[in-house]
Amino acid sequence: ASEWQAYAALQFRCGRYNQARQSSQNAIAAGGDRRQNLRAIAQILLITQNFQSLLETAGTILELDPRDRAALRLQQIAYAALGNSAAAAQIAEKLREYQNELP
Repeated sequence: ASEWQAYAALQFRCGRYNQARQSSQNAIAAGGDRRQNLRAIAQILLITQNFQSLLETAGTILELDPRDRAALRLQQIAYAALGNSAAAAQIAEKLREYQNELP
């Protein structure tokens, strides 16, 4: 799995986003860290402005960790880009609540 992750990182750095995404998916299939690889895929989706898939991928990350603030921010960006300002505002409020809980 680590070989796929390294290959995905190389492809990403070279701007080969489709190959990087596929390599991250292969890393997951090979038993790699699912959350870490989903985050890598989410970065690719953000860069390529594939907001519907970004929304779904962020949702999958949140299934693994419902308080993942990075995934919430990605979901907020996707909702805003897709024109769902109410959902984006709701996530912004949730992020503020999480921030207020920090010591």
